[in-house]
Amino acid sequence: MAHHHHSLLVALLAPGIQGCAAGELSVAVPGAHADALTAVAAPDEAAQHRDRLRLPHHPVRILIEGKSTILIGPSGVVLVDLDIVGIWSREGVFSDASGRTLATLREDGVLRLEGASGLASERIAVDADGRATIRMDSPPAQTLSIDDQGHVVGAGREVRVEGLTPATRRIAMLALLSPDLRALVEPPSVTLAAR
Repeated sequence: MAHHHHSLLVALLAPGIQGCAAGELSVAVPGAHADALTAVAAPDEAAQHRDRLRLPHHPVRILIEGKSTILIGPSGVVLVDLDIVGIWSREGVFSDASGRTLATLREDGVLRLEGASGLASERIAVDADGRATIRMDSPPAQTLSIDDQGHVVGAGREVRVEGLTPATRRIAMLALLSPDLRALVEPPSVTLAAR
């Protein structure tokens, strides 16, 4: 796999990464996907009126105790420990680096997972305040929310959000859920490294 210095990601995410100067951040991007990342990250002026999801103006960092760090920047790219998990668009579409849709946020806040059928695809909802509701096979539903100090309530471990604003609560929760959404849609056995 080729390693590229992707200047767009460096410019957007490096200021939110403590201890890394902009020139020091290196993100591994499969060569075939570099153009797709640039295309998805480019602002779409015509889409401003139909935005379903507000992307952060500054990077938002989610720290998961003893596990990993999730970052999302203005381009919508979600990184887990600097590996690209996916990309959220202003229209509420979560895709992989090649542009394949993994999930879509409906107007009512329900996530439609690609490849899942019926109710299995619509068990997760995230409202504008960043409260996630996950419906299980039997009640009660599990909820996750972000308190005013940036702590995720209901996570079962210490999870803290840095760079949170009232406008970015929903995208912060979606970024937190992104690795799990991708795993639900794309089982690990199907994920192959590009050569």
